[in-house]
Amino acid sequence: MIGPFVVGTIGMLAGCGMVVIIVLTVFKHAATESRRKHEAFTAALEKGVYDPSLLCAGPAKRGTAALGWGFTFIAVGAALLVGFVSLGILSDALIGALIPLFMGIALVLYHKVRKSQALDADKNGKPIQIAKSDVPRAGSAI
Repeated sequence: MIGPFVVGTIGMLAGCGMVVIIVLTVFKHAATESRRKHEAFTAALEKGVYDPSLLCAGPAKRGTAALGWGFTFIAVGAALLVGFVSLGILSDALIGALIPLFMGIALVLYHKVRKSQALDADKNGKPIQIAKSDVPRAGSAI
């Protein structure tokens, strides 16, 4: 009787430990990436180029992951709908098919909105070249 309890407790603790290790690894990677971006931004400023896109993750994300997940959810919802109709349990299980179907539709619409926003950001996000004469001298008023 104690055996299954001990095995379950050890399994639960091991699972929690794995979650903690994964979270710590993600945070360490994020900190390293942030430091790398800051160094690149500082190096660009020293050369006289102000480029705010260096602080971001790169080009504007266009929501392609949302599009993939949207198609996946649409396929799952459509498959469930067809399966429930063929089994004759549509009235009882309709909500189980409509939830993933409409989640997929929402993600595809999100992709379209995000894509139009990214195109607008691409038009306005050009780097600025700073001339040496534009840089204020130490001790001077701005």
